[in-house]
Parts: sequence; C-alpha cells; structure tokens
Amino acid sequence: MSLILSLALIVLGLLACSSLIISKKPNAKELLDKIAPFQGYIGLVLLVLGLVNLVQAILNIGVMFSSIYGIIGLLVIFVSIALGFLASFTLLGQWFGGSAAAEKGVALRAKLILYQVPLGVAGIVLGAYWAFLTLTA
Repeated sequence: MSLILSLALIVLGLLACSSLIISKKPNAKELLDKIAPFQGYIGLVLLVLGLVNLVQAILNIGVMFSSIYGIIGLLVIFVSIALGFLASFTLLGQWFGGSAAAEKGVALRAKLILYQVPLGVAGIVLGAYWAFLTLTA
C-alpha cells in the first residue's frame, strides 16, 4: 500500500463525513465543494487499490497477522474498499446499470450508507496513520 492510498483515503474520509465537518466548520464547505465533483473517480481509485491490496494480503495472510502493522493494514484495506464503493457507486452505476449485479450493489449501498460518517472518520484516521507509517518506514 502506498502514499496514494493514504491520501485517497483521507480525501474520501473528508467527503464521507462532510456533513459533520460542515456543522463544526461552515467555511470548510467551499473546499469540500471543490473536491466533490471528483468523488466518484477518487472512490474508484481507492476501490481498485483496496481490492488489489486485499489480493496481496490474502496471498501473504501469514505475514498480515504477525504484527500490528499487518492488522492495521487490513483495517486500511477494508475501510478503503467500503469508502471506495460508496464514493464510486454512482459512477459504477452509470457503467453497469440495469444488471442484476447493479441491483445487489444498490442493496449493499443501502446498508453501508448508515455507516458513511463513521467510515469517513475511520478513513481520515487510518489514512493519516498509514501515511505516517509509509513515510517513516
């Protein structure tokens, strides 16, 4: 996992909990509005990076559970996949709309949307911590 994953996780975390941020800091709305049009593409990048890293983690499953670094890496992967899916859902719906998989995706998104703000906060925290680990390793 790389610094790009960390930065995308932080940005999508900010967008996911934008309602919470705007309620605390109303002047942050301008900045979040500038980033929002790119949410689908950032989400798609994060989703792909999360899935690629999930495959790598499965291939190295013994190493993943041998240290706290690996366990945090798994948390980063799962939050990346969840936030990436939520953020890129409309973009993916445009590409794959009308299929049976799209209907299952709508049902999954309806379940995940309840956890959007907590996932956003987790994304910010994990993204910042993973960036710190990446830069100091």
